[in-house]
Amino acid sequence: MQVRHNIRRAAGSIALILATSAGLVTSGALASGAQAATPTFHNCAVMGTSGGNQAVHCADIFTSQDDSIWVRNELYCQRAAAPHQLVACHGIIEQLAYGGPGFTHGFAVGSCGAIANKAGCGAVKALHEAVIGELNLNSSRTCTRWGESVRDSIEMPGSTTTYSSNVIATSHFTYPC
Repeated sequence: MQVRHNIRRAAGSIALILATSAGLVTSGALASGAQAATPTFHNCAVMGTSGGNQAVHCADIFTSQDDSIWVRNELYCQRAAAPHQLVACHGIIEQLAYGGPGFTHGFAVGSCGAIANKAGCGAVKALHEAVIGELNLNSSRTCTRWGESVRDSIEMPGSTTTYSSNVIATSHFTYPC
């Protein structure tokens, strides 16, 4: 399985690739198939609000142009008031996962900031993506999967308030496999 951690900056389309277990530091570019894909299912929730800022986490499952099945999570801090500008979280700990009937598989934990004794997070969306399968349009067999972000924690900017969640998941995606 291919795993990629990355960060997307709010201003511009700069994408940064992260090493699977290192943290939020190494630059590179997203695979064109994953970047161009639109989520099949997308689910976001506000984990908490503190000092006019929100902690947000999301889970996606989608197909890319090459028929790969991807899962992705996103964690970030934003202003609670519209237009919801990104602000620098004090710290993030996240783990991308995916599930199917009877199982869940987790990938390496990603982190940044004081909560993880690492460099700051910046005003970015922390992303973690992984290929989990491929469409097989010639098959009558089907598979069901969903994307998850598990054991997430976000430490809010300008405070020591931390919001945590065990899991956020997408709807179930059934595809020919």
